[in-house]
Amino acid sequence: TREEQFLCNINRSFNPIVHYFKLTSSSSTTNIQNKQGVIYPILNRPEESLWALKCNRGLHLRQSIGDNQFFRICLCPPSYYGNECRYQNQRVSLTLSVLTEDLNTNYILLVMLINNDKDKQEIHSYEEIIHKSQYDCPIKYNIYLLYSSRPKVISNNYSIRIDVFTPRKNSIDYHASWNLPIPFIFLPVNRLATQINVPIKKNICKNGGTYIPINDDNSNNNFQCICTEYFTGPTCEQSRRKLEISLGDIDQSSHIFIHLITVNSKAQLTRTTIVKKISIDQRYVSFNLTIEFHLVFIEVNNDYYYLIYSSLNNNLSIIKRIHSSDRCPSYEELFNLTMINWHPLRRVKYYHDVCNKYKELNCYFDESLMCLCTNEYHANCFNLKRYKSYLCRHKPICPSTLICICSNCYYGDRCQYYAEGFSLSLDAIFNFEIKRYISFINQPSMVTICAILTMIMFILGFLNGSLSIITFYDKKLREVGCGIYLLGTSIISLLIMSVFALNFWLLFIAQSNLVINSSFLLVRCITIEPLLKILFSITNWLNTCVAAERSLTIHQGIHFNKEKSKRIAKKIFLFLIIFSIGSNIHESIHHQLLDDIEEERTWCQVRYSSIM
Repeated sequence: TREEQFLCNINRSFNPIVHYFKLTSSSSTTNIQNKQGVIYPILNRPEESLWALKCNRGLHLRQSIGDNQFFRICLCPPSYYGNECRYQNQRVSLTLSVLTEDLNTNYILLVMLINNDKDKQEIHSYEEIIHKSQYDCPIKYNIYLLYSSRPKVISNNYSIRIDVFTPRKNSIDYHASWNLPIPFIFLPVNRLATQINVPIKKNICKNGGTYIPINDDNSNNNFQCICTEYFTGPTCEQSRRKLEISLGDIDQSSHIFIHLITVNSKAQLTRTTIVKKISIDQRYVSFNLTIEFHLVFIEVNNDYYYLIYSSLNNNLSIIKRIHSSDRCPSYEELFNLTMINWHPLRRVKYYHDVCNKYKELNCYFDESLMCLCTNEYHANCFNLKRYKSYLCRHKPICPSTLICICSNCYYGDRCQYYAEGFSLSLDAIFNFEIKRYISFINQPSMVTICAILTMIMFILGFLNGSLSIITFYDKKLREVGCGIYLLGTSIISLLIMSVFALNFWLLFIAQSNLVINSSFLLVRCITIEPLLKILFSITNWLNTCVAAERSLTIHQGIHFNKEKSKRIAKKIFLFLIIFSIGSNIHESIHHQLLDDIEEERTWCQVRYSSIM
């Protein structure tokens, strides 16, 4: 149309009215180029000005619908909506200024209007800003943030959250956050203005702590350090108390309870219980603790208690190996049957006699009390509250740790894995025997013995396969089909021993966590075991063909055709390779990796569909 041609030919360049000083000569500025452009006339439509007013600060457009007919639409600004932009949007108008001391760093600002629900945050709208510190310092960003619903819910707790990130070459690093409350939420339009000062990340937090700036006027510090599990303190300068326990000669258990008792002479003692699941053959547990304690008990199998620490100095780390002598026996082991049947209030009067009678006894317990034997052979008892819940020191509801005690053939932090998925393979036999993050020299004797046997089998199998290939490569032995079958069996047997040895060492590398690359683990999972099954299948079929041809030779006698047998053997050998691959290819599809967070391992298992 003529209107479109007129808009497309507008020259955006213009000659300035004021001519400023230049270093060029006057002769270079006196050259005037006369340009004569084509001016397309535009029809004067008196109704255009009326429609521009109807759009109410919006942009009026005419959309062609064909046959020289037009449909009028209004593009509304964020502050209005409707066909003619007649309705005002409920919104938050934010004017944001950014200050930073580091002018060489660019930042990505994510400004969000959020609803702070009880257990989640809902983002209603957001704006992303790329702030170039060196050039955008004086810029004030005017941002409209709209609510996702019309009208907004007055009862909701709305606020503005500003997240600042630092772009890197291949990643984005979190830098800081601000939260701005929205006052007078009943107003349709809230206008806010704020200035954020993006701090320079300083190396204030020690020992690998994460520096988090805080924009809180009520706080004395403008930062907080998020420490690792091994350190604590305002700047992560203090080492956490370490509790290292070696289970020694006590019976294997699937889980243990660590009871930390804090003694207070002016109040009731406080008990904190940590639940720890024990993997197969695990004999060592370690904890990094922030709470103070004076007594430590280990509970195994819900019946046996072991006193591993008793001291008033609660600033020391503990390294303890548990022995059977540390066990706290039950009162039923210390009293006769008559006294066991007594009422607890009557029986408790004789508790001092137990410590005096058994000089080496450290502790014992009954239905409700745990008693410590002092140096004077007196019983110092407190309420243990066995089989009962207990209250936290500062909160009415305790955060609890959930563990699942798995039955036979099930494992995982939620017993979600079934051992039958392993099928019969090296993974099922040696997965739990291989220790994580431990070199081969320090592995259990079972792993060492299996490695030696695997290498012996590989060497013998390699020699046997090589000699068999040399033997059956003779043309005279390959004049009949049996020679071809036996040569193929020799080659496949050599491959089987090579793949078996490779599978063992790849399994060791994967389960000892020497390599944690997911692609490497997936390739091993979907190739090695199915490849072994294919090779075994080919070998079995070739041995069957050898037996069948020998039977046929005996049956036909002198009428047996060697050339025909040789031709058929070559075709059958090729067919068996294709058939074995086709009949076992589904194994690769159903093999998959399972991440066990608790064991810090990745398992390779078979998961067949219900149809199969």
